[in-house]
Amino acid sequence: MASILMQDNMKDQLTPLELLSVVLSAIIHDVCHPGVTNDFLINTQHELAITYNDNSVNENYHLASSFKLLLRPQNNFLAHLSKDDYAFVRSLVVDIVLATDMKQHHRLLADLNADLSLFGPDLSNWNAMARTHALCIIMHCADIGNCVKPNPLSMEWAKRVNEEFWEQGEKERSLGLPLSPLNNRKSANVPRSQKVFLDLFAKPCYEALSRIAPVSGQAAMSHFSVNMQRWEELVKQGVTMRP
Repeated sequence: MASILMQDNMKDQLTPLELLSVVLSAIIHDVCHPGVTNDFLINTQHELAITYNDNSVNENYHLASSFKLLLRPQNNFLAHLSKDDYAFVRSLVVDIVLATDMKQHHRLLADLNADLSLFGPDLSNWNAMARTHALCIIMHCADIGNCVKPNPLSMEWAKRVNEEFWEQGEKERSLGLPLSPLNNRKSANVPRSQKVFLDLFAKPCYEALSRIAPVSGQAAMSHFSVNMQRWEELVKQGVTMRP
């Protein structure tokens, strides 16, 4: 997130409150993450799924937990804001963090592409709703950005993310729940799944980002090409990266 904001001089296109909101969103967007997906929480009728009515369960939990911590007197660095400014920041942070739910991916891209058609690439010309869309896509790109880091880092993060998937799979197996292909340690194919994720999710996301944050977007797409080539090589070699 910091890289995107700094490399593309977002401070010149965003207001101080918008900058504060998107940085705060990046800090809190995974606070208290339980290490399982929304679907797992819903399928197990977890207390969090009941609390948030099966809607963006983890994302709502991150937000609620973070604001409970933030509002403690010793933590509340937003206390100096006016009532209106605090309401603005809180509303924008909620929108941005809820947009990190992968189920929002296609909507985010559709919104951004529509806004680009109307307003062009300079965010300073966008209206408030469109600027929220832009901040949501910036956060979304940062959230899934491990796959477009330099190759050694990307490979390491792929291993760690898949280990989390497999741990969820063990829980699903113990509870008699069906395992998704990504969560089955015995049949997983990390290079193949990474290749699919890059192609279906990362590529369109970072191509869109390139239109509003060209420096960051183009750098990510450069890493995308290297990483995609490496995963394709491993697929051809029959490497699965299963433990």
